[in-house]
Amino acid sequence: MKQQVTLELEVPEGYEVTGEYRMLEKGDIYISYEGLKAVATESYSGAPRFILKKKWEWPTWLKARCIVKHEEGKWFSTTSIPVLVVHYWSRGGHWCELSSQHLDITFPAIEDYTKSLILNPNYKGSSDE
Repeated sequence: MKQQVTLELEVPEGYEVTGEYRMLEKGDIYISYEGLKAVATESYSGAPRFILKKKWEWPTWLKARCIVKHEEGKWFSTTSIPVLVVHYWSRGGHWCELSSQHLDITFPAIEDYTKSLILNPNYKGSSDE
C-alpha cells in the first residue's frame, strides 16, 4: 500500500529537491548519506536517493519587472505585472520574447503556464509599473 510521507531534508544552498526518490543515473545530483551534495559518476542500483537540481536564479542582466510563460510554452519578459485572464496572460506594458537560442538564459522548470509568473527580486522601478 502506498502512503504519502513528509520528510525534512537539509538541502545544500543553491539547490532544491526535484521530488524524485530513485536509483541514481550518471550525472544526477543527489544528497549523500552524509547529507552533502554529490554527483553520480555512474548509474547506481543500490539504495534510492533524493535527487537535486540547481535552483533557478534570476539572471543579473535581465532588468524586466517579471517573466511569464505563455500558454504556448514561450517565455516573455514584461515591464508590468500581467494578470491571468481565464486562459491567457493580459498584455499590459511591453513584452519581449526570451529565447535560450539567442540569450544566455535557462528557464525555470514550470510546466503549468498559469503558475509561471516570476517577479524580478532586483527590480528597481516603481511598484505600479
